Amino acid sequence: FACHNIKPQYGPRWEKDSLKLNADIGISLVRTFGFDFVISGLLFLPYITVTILQPYFVSSLLEYVTVGHSRFLGIHSGIGQSLTLGALSMVSVFAVSFSFYFTSMCALPIRSALISLIFEKSLRLSGSSRSVFTMGKLLYCACWYRC
Repeated sequence: FACHNIKPQYGPRWEKDSLKLNADIGISLVRTFGFDFVISGLLFLPYITVTILQPYFVSSLLEYVTVGHSRFLGIHSGIGQSLTLGALSMVSVFAVSFSFYFTSMCALPIRSALISLIFEKSLRLSGSSRSVFTMGKLLYCACWYRC
């Protein structure tokens, strides 16, 4: 079902690309589904940003606990820094979850496209080998009956 529904997305591009001398299925799939992976990568950026910022927040909170004052990103109070760190951590968790979900939703059509292409190729090879075998057998039988 997925292969049947995905074929209109990648089919025309693969037919066009397969006419080239060095046709590459990977390049064809990237051209077809690449935008979705770029979007999922952009959704991963908040997670990376928060992961980079978290040690700075923790360092600022430790400075607030030991010295009694700290200033990070214009936040003077320790409770403000800890609440900001918690909110950013929640954003990070949602961003990474949504990014992985969106990536898996992008990978499903690619997997279906590959399965469909492999099935078509094996069907074509099987059909051509059977037609060659059948044709040879018919010629052999025709020659044997004449003799």
